Amino acid sequence: MKQRHILVVEDNPVANEQFAAVLVGQGYDVVAVRDGQQALEFLGANPPPDLILLDLLMPVLDGWQFLNLRPQPQVPVIVASSTTPEPEGCAGFLRKPVGTEELLAEVRRCLN
Repeated sequence: MKQRHILVVEDNPVANEQFAAVLVGQGYDVVAVRDGQQALEFLGANPPPDLILLDLLMPVLDGWQFLNLRPQPQVPVIVASSTTPEPEGCAGFLRKPVGTEELLAEVRRCLN
């Protein structure tokens, strides 16, 4: 089975590291960036990931702006946020704080 690639877009360094550690521990290849602008730069220079895990409230370029500007709209996005409502067009939504099992279940659901 091919390794699945996930882009984590989260400005909170603790949450960013936790998401990445959990996903890497399950065999996913993870790239973590801190805002929507870094995510756009990554996507412009690399093949598209299999999934994007996206925070909404970030500096520089927030999650809503990123969703409107992302170059590969076919890539599924899971929003992880404490805000409501869930943005339209996302494959999944996780309410923060996110538990490990909840995260993994939603990632598996959206990748299948």
